[in-house]
Amino acid sequence: MNLLGPLFAFVFINDHKRFLGIRRSHLIRLLPLGLGLLAYALNRAVALLLIGLFLTLLLYLFWRQVRRSGYTRFRPDGEPAPTEKQQLPNEQRIDMRATGVFSIVDREDHMFLRTAQMWRVPIGDYAIMVAIAPKRYRYEFLNRGDLEQIESGHLLFGSHPLPTLAITFGSTWGPRYAQYQRAYYVHPDESPPPMRKTIYLTFADEETRRRVWQSLLTDVPPGA
Repeated sequence: MNLLGPLFAFVFINDHKRFLGIRRSHLIRLLPLGLGLLAYALNRAVALLLIGLFLTLLLYLFWRQVRRSGYTRFRPDGEPAPTEKQQLPNEQRIDMRATGVFSIVDREDHMFLRTAQMWRVPIGDYAIMVAIAPKRYRYEFLNRGDLEQIESGHLLFGSHPLPTLAITFGSTWGPRYAQYQRAYYVHPDESPPPMRKTIYLTFADEETRRRVWQSLLTDVPPGA
């Protein structure tokens, strides 16, 4: 059994739960030090105090690393891309969960397995809308020709890895491009180049995942 998924889930859950107004993650990480201090107070057990301090430091380092990874890790499965390419119907919304950085014009946030919808617009671009609260959303846009790579694999989170597509592309959306998005016309040489980024789309069933994959392949350069 892969232990990374359950460990990621454990850290995520305890980072977002509170006990008596305190994040449970703080209490868990300080527990070894607290037990070491108790042992020292009762029996002058210096060795146990040092062990408790060492374990607390290890937990803080582990927690920081998991947070930096976004509470998950993508593991490619090597599945070959489908040979059949078929575009999604225009404006048909596909339900999914999204992980990665999504934005509005002047703000961006890291999303983790958030409820999302994706659809294809008639010119061949794709829009992804991620819900962060009722009537509050973050977005990303996959412009035709800017897709670089699509990988099939799994996000490691919880006891069961989640079937996922990792999509790498050049993004021109978000705070970095806000002043150019507001302008009526910007010469191509004046705007910053696309920023390379990867987002992860997780689907409820294999059929939907494959339909999206097939549609995206129509807009990915050969060999990607």
